[in-house]
Amino acid sequence: MKELRLHGMKSHDCHIFMQKLIPIAFREMLPEFVWSVLTEVSLLFQIICLMTLDVVKVQELEDKVATILCNLEKIFPPSFFDSMEHLIIHLSYEARTGGLYNTGGCIHLSVKNKAQVEASIVEAYLVEEISIFTS
Repeated sequence: MKELRLHGMKSHDCHIFMQKLIPIAFREMLPEFVWSVLTEVSLLFQIICLMTLDVVKVQELEDKVATILCNLEKIFPPSFFDSMEHLIIHLSYEARTGGLYNTGGCIHLSVKNKAQVEASIVEAYLVEEISIFTS
């Protein structure tokens, strides 16, 4: 922290940092407009990653996400933005139509052959799709 950099963070650490600590850590350090936009982004990820999705809140997010991205573009230079930042627009729609995101971590449950993990996941996915299609 001497250089004001965070080192050695794993994906879960980044996830918690983005959802919970950004609104708290940067409250006094950033101007109000910048802090409020970053807080809205962290709130977006908090709502999408909940165990149960509230359809009304997700619909509100879907309406606000374009405004949030426009505000981010006012703060950060164009070199900051690539295709990944613009994928935020699709997250609320995907959450509303596809369901919970945290069920993606259960893919390891479909692995039967530990020696060939990828093939096992593909085979389990095909079996699931075929059973849905034929029923």
